[in-house]
Amino acid sequence: PAPDVYLKAAELRGVEPRNTVVIEDSAIGARAAVAAGMPCFGFVLETPAERLQANCDVLFYEMDGLPGLLGI
Repeated sequence: PAPDVYLKAAELRGVEPRNTVVIEDSAIGARAAVAAGMPCFGFVLETPAERLQANCDVLFYEMDGLPGLLGI
């Protein structure tokens, strides 16, 4: 998968890809994040974890936990 959309978003914000985090619930999107050189957090509430774990740095089940994972 092409990482273009993620790279463009980082460029528009003036942020290096490695200093971003992609939140994904699809394997294709997670692979695009990896291709972009961006850390990827896999949201596995409705997606089986095994579809995301190979490409995600972190898996999580509840959006309420996301701020803690991001350290904010």
